[in-house]
Amino acid sequence: KAIKRFRADPLLDGAASLVDQTIEGYSPEGFTINSIILPGTVLLLPQVSLLFHVSRLEDLTPDSLEVLRLLDPPIEMLIVGTGRTLLPLPPATDQWLGSHCI
Repeated sequence: KAIKRFRADPLLDGAASLVDQTIEGYSPEGFTINSIILPGTVLLLPQVSLLFHVSRLEDLTPDSLEVLRLLDPPIEMLIVGTGRTLLPLPPATDQWLGSHCI
């Protein structure tokens, strides 16, 4: 079982916050992250895991990724799982990611 590490977060008046997101397992149905089963696709960030309602690669659009622009510090990398076959991103999405240095 993964060990959860906590630290004091000054933005939460010293309350403990989860530092790491640990992927403990995955299947075609979803992911187990920090002992929580998340069905479907997931947007995994350093301190939070979010359900991400993109079920097909074609649905991964600049609009679906707009939330990434709100992150501070900004992300530098996005890993997209496509199953057993390596598939290219939709051209508009690839261009959007490049224009935002992701």
